[in-house]
Amino acid sequence: MFKTSVGAINPVDAYLRGETAQGMFSDFKLIQQTSRMKLPFGIAQIGKCFRNEIAPRDFLFRSREFNIGEFEFFINPENDKCELLDKEHLNVKLRLLTKEMQEKGLNELQETIINQMLNDKRLGEWHAYWLAEQILWFNSLGLKNIK
Repeated sequence: MFKTSVGAINPVDAYLRGETAQGMFSDFKLIQQTSRMKLPFGIAQIGKCFRNEIAPRDFLFRSREFNIGEFEFFINPENDKCELLDKEHLNVKLRLLTKEMQEKGLNELQETIINQMLNDKRLGEWHAYWLAEQILWFNSLGLKNIK
């Protein structure tokens, strides 16, 4: 596992699995040059990984096989403008617990829209776009917000 930062406004430390993340980050420059891509762009990969585990069964070790996939989207942090962010994305509703609500001991979900989160500087434009896309995709599958 290797250390990285998650979050645009107040980044926190996170640790990623080396199986998927290593290739994308260590070969970033090569991928960008050979594919002639300019920021922003994404890299997706799928594959198998294996992990040895200690198991108190017939054998001391057993090998576990996992199918994994990952998508990383790279942007220029100096320019977070997203041309794909439109009215449909801005009006996507979501329910959440803010940090302030949790600190007050409240656990009632608050409904907001992506545009409000942008105005409150809780999201950058690209983050807002991908969050809205994810919610729209879930909704298209029939998974709606549960009250």
